[in-house]
Amino acid sequence: MFEGYRNEYGKSYVFKDINGYKGGETRRGKEWSSGYKGYFMKFQHMSYDREGTKYDQHRDKITAGLIPGLLTAEFENDIGMENYFKEHYNMTGMPEHENSDKYLTAQVRLNFFGLQTGLILLQEVVKELLKKQ
Repeated sequence: MFEGYRNEYGKSYVFKDINGYKGGETRRGKEWSSGYKGYFMKFQHMSYDREGTKYDQHRDKITAGLIPGLLTAEFENDIGMENYFKEHYNMTGMPEHENSDKYLTAQVRLNFFGLQTGLILLQEVVKELLKKQ
């Protein structure tokens, strides 16, 4: 059995988002992974700070499958999944955050021998776009 851990950090510039925001964005995150004989599971947490005041958007992602790139399933959402992983997998050091499901988005992705398919759910975004028409 192997276990891995890493920190992530990045900066980018947003030219225009759905709310009309333009400016910098800082990202910081953590990743935990474990596996045994070709099977693996990975949990990722990413926090976003758009206006330089606080990290107010959070995304949690879980990936599981056989050898990465061979057969994997992935689920991502901006609700806090940290309590589930602390309780069931004893993962420590995971950031706790309030649910930041501002647009009620979620993502599901399947990967089969390098071919990917997925679904992104944007419930609130679709509602707002339909209102504007």
